[in-house]
Amino acid sequence: MHASKQEQSFADFVAKRFAGRLYVGTHEMNADGKACALEAWSAYHTHTWTDNPTLVGCFDMRHLNDIPVAPKLRAHWMVPVVCAYAGSLAWSLSQQHACLGLLVLRTVQHLLPKLPGLEPRVIAACRHATTLAEAELASREVGCTPTIASCLIRERSANMSLYGVNKSVVGCSGNIARVAAYVASSDFANLEYRTERAARAAVFIQACQFWIQVAEECAYDASAGA
Repeated sequence: MHASKQEQSFADFVAKRFAGRLYVGTHEMNADGKACALEAWSAYHTHTWTDNPTLVGCFDMRHLNDIPVAPKLRAHWMVPVVCAYAGSLAWSLSQQHACLGLLVLRTVQHLLPKLPGLEPRVIAACRHATTLAEAELASREVGCTPTIASCLIRERSANMSLYGVNKSVVGCSGNIARVAAYVASSDFANLEYRTERAARAAVFIQACQFWIQVAEECAYDASAGA
């Protein structure tokens, strides 16, 4: 994956100001030299300090940021995620919907099957979901995650003001990130990984990878259709 000039510039900023580390949660500006991904981006891009995705102008990835991994690993992956979604609340509604829909599908296909105790038919339903309706049914079968697909479908059909649409997009993206965090916190480490830390890191990396890929796919489709 080739870093853009913006991504490299932001990575350099994080390296210089935060020693190449990003942290969980909300922080006071300059209080302890720590920041989460959105705080670091707001400091870099607007010279303000906030982790509010509406103010930053992007999808809500705070739950993704807060998956408990090493600060350097978090920075390595969250920097390109933030850059991929920079300004995403200003994208066209069609691009936002396409992006959210793909995030739902990738989350259901790749993350939900990692949860412990699922029946083989449920795992298969998750992995083979190709539409939002199938993703919703599969996530309901899992039984313990937000029904992110239904949330997206309601948002698609709603007639809202711009503020209302942005608020809903932030909520939908936040739910998707929350599912990744939920999977990362599950007790499946002994099934696939040697340690709980390795399991969480694997979920975090995989989620970041497909968040980046989805943004790139939707940006390409948007430019091709322009």
